[in-house]
Amino acid sequence: QLWLSELLAGHPLRFREQLGISQEAFSILFRKLQMESGLCSSRHVTADEQLAIFLY
Repeated sequence: QLWLSELLAGHPLRFREQLGISQEAFSILFRKLQMESGLCSSRHVTADEQLAIFLY
């Protein structure tokens, strides 16, 4: 979670270089996956971190 927090708080270019997607697109995709596909956090990994790992 720390890695994702640093990416979200950091420079947008670094976010795009790491995940291949803009912060805005990440947020939109994250919300869409939560609402339409049931993406949710597990015991040890948050839902947004799961998406970031998948995109990485």
